[in-house]
Amino acid sequence: MTLSHDVAGTGPAVLLLHSTVCDRRMWDPQVPALVGAGYRVVRCDFRGFGASPMPDRPYNNAEDVVALLDELGIERAAVIASSGGGRVGLEIAARWPDRVTSLGLLCTALAGHEPTAELDAFGDREDALIEAGDIAGATDLNVDAWVGPEADASVREQVRVMQRNAFDVQIA
Repeated sequence: MTLSHDVAGTGPAVLLLHSTVCDRRMWDPQVPALVGAGYRVVRCDFRGFGASPMPDRPYNNAEDVVALLDELGIERAAVIASSGGGRVGLEIAARWPDRVTSLGLLCTALAGHEPTAELDAFGDREDALIEAGDIAGATDLNVDAWVGPEADASVREQVRVMQRNAFDVQIA
């Protein structure tokens, strides 16, 4: 399966990996600056996010991303990744170090890290809202938990739209 993606610009490749409350649109503000600086920017939606459908069999996000790079003929890229996307970026760097020219991680999740009681409680609350059919409530819970207090109303709304889309794709 090819991940939904877009490519802009020419030059050295920069791969942008989204957080798991967003999709590739989270990088909209950065793309023009990176293209203007002479980079080829690649963004993709992980399975179950944005325009990439849920999988019908086991999968691995890092393998999906590397397959996309192969399809695009990109041998090496700088990887910039946020939150859950950072976990994917770390796996790519660990498994295919020759493919990564540099790695920038933002609030990255670490595979195998034990969640705190607070994070477990968040997950329980999210699950309860989804099981009750309150997808709007689960969306609001995620926006409140993951969007910082400095974010303005438009950023909060953008994340709300991306998170709601992720729930819609994942639950469908």
